[in-house]
Amino acid sequence: MSEKVSSFVPIKIGDFRYLYLLVTWNDFVTPIREELEKQVEPFGEVLGLQGKVVQAFKTMSSRTFEEVRAKTWDPDIKLRMEQDQDPFMLIIDSDFHAFDPTQHSCALIWFSEYSKRKDSIYKLFAALARGTRKGEDVFEYLRSVARKQAAGKWAKFAKYVEFKPKVFGISLDVGAILEDLGARAEP
Repeated sequence: MSEKVSSFVPIKIGDFRYLYLLVTWNDFVTPIREELEKQVEPFGEVLGLQGKVVQAFKTMSSRTFEEVRAKTWDPDIKLRMEQDQDPFMLIIDSDFHAFDPTQHSCALIWFSEYSKRKDSIYKLFAALARGTRKGEDVFEYLRSVARKQAAGKWAKFAKYVEFKPKVFGISLDVGAILEDLGARAEP
């Protein structure tokens, strides 16, 4: 399912397993943003009733960005949010208004540093939708990618933060996920 909104605050998890919030702070048209716009509707359709992808109306993107930024983030994560020029995706399993990154599981997927592989974003969305529909733990999958990322060639982009015992905030670049998906597809 997909939805366009004026604010993330009233978004509720309801019967969905995950909320996928596509966050932008501006109206600039970039190749990555164009690809995200093309793929977000099919992503929502494939999620079905297991997950919901939510994005702001273009004129409300700065407002929803501020709603996300206002949460209690690790200072390095907040700085990256403020400095990145491209959209990112926040994945949560709670109502947005109640979401606190120091208390709830979440994942941040950064689309920056990705302009050379933008046409593969559908692979990321397909993997997330498939896992969501199968009832898999998307956070655990992303944690495993983050562990590989921290140890491999993506280490310079990795930010793997443990806020509390058994509650993790995961932050990684799309390239690491696509690399992992490519490795899984090889014989």
